Amino acid sequence: MVSSLPSGDLARRVAHRRRQLGLSHEEVARRAGMSAGYLDFLEHSPSVALPRGQVIRLAKALETTVDHLHGGNVDRPPGPGRAGPHPHLDVMSREECE
Repeated sequence: MVSSLPSGDLARRVAHRRRQLGLSHEEVARRAGMSAGYLDFLEHSPSVALPRGQVIRLAKALETTVDHLHGGNVDRPPGPGRAGPHPHLDVMSREECE
């Protein structure tokens, strides 16, 4: 199955994460089981869609998750989990807030 992710975003996230970890193309490629030239091509090709297996191997090689490479954490509020099943807003007085 081919990823439906806009691949330019994936390419940027892969390159950013690789640099964040201070890894070379060669090291990430070795970890992901692909050639360094192919990894370089992926990082510079905004129109390439990757099979899910390659995305999984890249995520593992980059010590992150597929969700992170797909941008699943973009625009999400910080925190460990999702909102409760029935969230509600409590109005607080100024004194309660302080």
